[in-house]
Amino acid sequence: MRSIVRCFCVMLLNIAVQNAEAKNIKVALGMGRPPYIYLEQGQLKGIEVEVIGEVFRRLGYKATFETLSPLRLDAEARHGNSYDAVVGVARGNERSIFYSEPYMHFENYVVALKKKNYKIKSVRELAPLKVGTWVNAWNGLGKSFKAQFGPQLSGGYAPNYFEFLNQEDQCLALFKEKVDAIVIDKYVFAWLRMTLAEKEDTEQEVDVFRLFNGESPSHVAFRDKKLLHRFDEELAKFRLSGEYDRVVRSYVGGNLASYFKPKVTRYR
Repeated sequence: MRSIVRCFCVMLLNIAVQNAEAKNIKVALGMGRPPYIYLEQGQLKGIEVEVIGEVFRRLGYKATFETLSPLRLDAEARHGNSYDAVVGVARGNERSIFYSEPYMHFENYVVALKKKNYKIKSVRELAPLKVGTWVNAWNGLGKSFKAQFGPQLSGGYAPNYFEFLNQEDQCLALFKEKVDAIVIDKYVFAWLRMTLAEKEDTEQEVDVFRLFNGESPSHVAFRDKKLLHRFDEELAKFRLSGEYDRVVRSYVGGNLASYFKPKVTRYR
């Protein structure tokens, strides 16, 4: 009996030690990208929040999340030192910054109202249209898009290219016909189409064009190379366990997928 009690006490002591040893880690995230990152009753939720938080928890850290604007997020990833990790950035070439393996892949499409009857075969055919994207989208959608909509020699952008800090505003701009087409991840569009129905007629039929090859990867930027390697190893284990897919499914069910209207127009 004493040995059982002793073992139980040792187990409790180990748990207490583990909890006491959990270190806080400051993590910066983007904002306004449901179902990946969003606020619900003041609480930060979403696929990215759960995935990143769980990987750090398994590494013995308690993640403290802060949301930043897209411009500040990019600046923190490349030049700042206020955070231990910056989530949701494109891979750069800086020598002092270390980028994780992709923790998430976004599947981006061009979406336009069906009544416009556009037949968009390539990025070049977006040239006469008013196109709405998220901030810095031009840098992550391939060479053709970058050449068409990236910064011009004058330092500005093409007059028909519009970046939105909040993807809710981007989606509303489409249905209010302030832009002709938007470039957006399929699940972000589906989520916003479903949740914005009270503000605008988001049930309008749309055409969806797949102009971008493959999926857009997103990375976590670290300054500590050892922490990067540990993160990548734990992320791989998290995927293999099936828990990664469970988190995604908990946010992306059949109801949400139906709002994407997955019939995609492909031109080759």
